[in-house]
Amino acid sequence: MLALVCITGYTQEGDLPLEVKSAFDTKYQAVKIEDWRVENEQYYIDFTSKGGSYTALFDRQGAWLESAETISELDIPATMMLTIRTNFPSGNICICEKVETSEKQQYLRVTLIDAGNVDRVIRADLDGKNIKLQDSLENRGTASE
Repeated sequence: MLALVCITGYTQEGDLPLEVKSAFDTKYQAVKIEDWRVENEQYYIDFTSKGGSYTALFDRQGAWLESAETISELDIPATMMLTIRTNFPSGNICICEKVETSEKQQYLRVTLIDAGNVDRVIRADLDGKNIKLQDSLENRGTASE
């Protein structure tokens, strides 16, 4: 029993599951994992590639769900920024990302905190059109968006 507790504790504490690590290494060859975290049984892996900062999202079986490249607020198209500033004039933009999903979707995602301290996630096509407001950060990073 003690051996089982020790083995279980070792594999759960600080180690990225083998399925997830293998899937990451296959998708992003020769890229070093800088950090990772698990939320709702999904693994967020942070890394740098080609001078950009990325987060890749995998499920617990190692299936890739999406990758998000952090971009500058200046890279957000004017139409999307106008919509954000019109609807959330006092909102503070926290994260701007260019997202690619396993379903071959690409879009922009902006996360902000509005005046009521509510997380808001706004999505749009890469050209800033088809703008959609998501409910919260809890919906961020799921392939079914």
